[in-house]
Amino acid sequence: MSHGSNANHVLIATSKKIPSLNLPAPSLIHKSLPAPPCALISIIMLVSATLPPRAPTPSNMETNHTQTGSLSGNANTHSKSCIPWFSFGLWPQQQWRLRNGSGVLGLARDPISIVSQLSSTFGRVFSYCLPYLKDSKGYLALGRSTTSSSTATKYTPIIKDPSQPSRNFIHFIGISIDGRKLPIDPSILNSPGTILDTGTPITRLPAKAYTVLRDSFRRLMAAYPLGEKAKTLDTCYLITEAKLKQIPLPKIVMHFKDVDVEVHRSGILVKTRKVFCLAFSAKRDEGTPGIIGNKQQSTYEVVYDLDGEKIGFRPNGCS
Repeated sequence: MSHGSNANHVLIATSKKIPSLNLPAPSLIHKSLPAPPCALISIIMLVSATLPPRAPTPSNMETNHTQTGSLSGNANTHSKSCIPWFSFGLWPQQQWRLRNGSGVLGLARDPISIVSQLSSTFGRVFSYCLPYLKDSKGYLALGRSTTSSSTATKYTPIIKDPSQPSRNFIHFIGISIDGRKLPIDPSILNSPGTILDTGTPITRLPAKAYTVLRDSFRRLMAAYPLGEKAKTLDTCYLITEAKLKQIPLPKIVMHFKDVDVEVHRSGILVKTRKVFCLAFSAKRDEGTPGIIGNKQQSTYEVVYDLDGEKIGFRPNGCS
């Protein structure tokens, strides 16, 4: 898919519930269904910042909550390309807040992921950009020819874990705040690993790492009154939206091997009810991977080159 000025969309059409789907052979079911027409729906409907922190993902959904849909490329570049059927995740009874979306496209290595299903057509390279404004556009681009070749894209190697073959781990080596690298041992950040997740809004760190970040952030924001906690977010401020625009927020940079990613302002404080909270939290379970949330990825083109075993980041990637 292209990501030019008129192509910032994931292209999806009608869907049909499948009572039981035994992956990884969805094509057998696809062949028995009539091909629907291709149509458009914005990516923002599918990757929403309002998803709950523990929402299920396509890799752990029950198979009887799988649907199929149709996919087409952008009219400017893939006008003759229409993939009649592909599978995507449907959350039980639509209990999560998907707005007008129908389900979730998996981007991992699972057979259910859109990348795996369409690898014979687009290869194993894709990129996306998540916008920071509700009304702005992001994109999902499939295929090497559609991803940016800019020298501004910096890559970090993918780390594989044989016990979790569907996941793409990255080497998280540190965090800086206002130009000062925090005293966090990289072994803490990488135990048992770190992944990028477009379905989780908030970055979840090991408790020790989060405590160091939180305490440093609070010191730099000492001039502003703390408010009540908001669920898992424990550093919240009683400031108005107008006031927030005037505040020079501390700069947060995440350091990965060979890449530094500066968090966009919108990914530092997020609004929760009447307070603005630090968009980082401690993991509930130290035995689970750390997560780089979608708020902290926003405005970057994130490039997955699964053949080259690397993930790239390009600043200002949505424009």
